[in-house]
Amino acid sequence: MIVREISHALQNYGAGHLRRLCEAASLPRATYYRLRGHFAAGQPEADVELRSQIQQVALKWSAYGYRRITAELVRQGTVVNHKHVRCRFIRTWPPPGLSRPSISSGCQT
Repeated sequence: MIVREISHALQNYGAGHLRRLCEAASLPRATYYRLRGHFAAGQPEADVELRSQIQQVALKWSAYGYRRITAELVRQGTVVNHKHVRCRFIRTWPPPGLSRPSISSGCQT
């Protein structure tokens, strides 16, 4: 990916050359700054661990939504933000083969 190449070039040439490197790659600097966070070292491993913890809680308590899952993860000692849980939960739930539980409105027809 071009963002990684620019990051490596910045290590060699220094931060003062970012504008020129981005121009040479036809990449806006704002895009570089936005995408470089996705390639930070260690981020994918932490994300995989969080997804695993979310799935374990969601499978144990299938009626839990992201708010209750966040609370349960905090009770277990995981430092996590509700926005991260919501984003990962919505992407990964329900796993293949399972469906969301139906929630009754309390009204019988």
